[in-house]
This record gives sequence, structure tokens and C-alpha cells, in this order.
Amino acid sequence: MAADPYQLNRCSDADLAQLASQRASREYLIYRQRTRGENDRVTVALKNPVTEPLPSLAEARATEITFGQHRGRTVGELAATEAGREYLAYLQSWGPGFEEDELRVASRVVQPTVC
Repeated sequence: MAADPYQLNRCSDADLAQLASQRASREYLIYRQRTRGENDRVTVALKNPVTEPLPSLAEARATEITFGQHRGRTVGELAATEAGREYLAYLQSWGPGFEEDELRVASRVVQPTVC
């Protein structure tokens, strides 16, 4: 990618599609769209599917919560307790647009192994 992803107006359509295909950069595009009202090119890019593979079970368990009451804990730690599983279920209930969020993906990978 030749353009700086923080300057989306300089990114080509192909660069935006590549950004949208990876979870972390897709989250950034969604953030920019919601906070800065990014243009139609970002909306089109977000229609591309995520092509990044799911994390392994070990990677998913090691995913750290970076906000809220469980900040600093991992998805694996939360999945080991009833209260933690309830919190992970709450994260799954977030509105559309967050399906590929790193925490939601990690909790979907971990949850079936503990339920």
C-alpha cells in the first residue's frame, strides 16, 4: 500500500479494499466513518469481506480487553467465569458493523469451547 492509511483521501480504491479486508484496519475505517463521516469510497470498501483468517484458539484466548470494567483481562480469563461469559455475550450483542471486531471474533472462537 503506497498511501498513508491515516490519510484516506490519498488511498486508492484498491488500498481501501485491502484495509477493509483486515480486522484491525477495518475497525479503523468504521471508526473514521462514524466520527468523521468519511465518504462513499469508505462505505464501498467496507462492503468487501474480511479475508483475514480467524485467530487460533490460543490467540483468541490471549486477546486483551482494552476498555471497560474488564480492561487488562484476556478473553480466555473472561471465558473461564460465569460473569466473564455474560460480558462476552454482551459484546456479541453490539449493533451491526462490529461483526468483525477483534474482541467479538475472539469471543466467538473461545465461547464454544467453554459452553
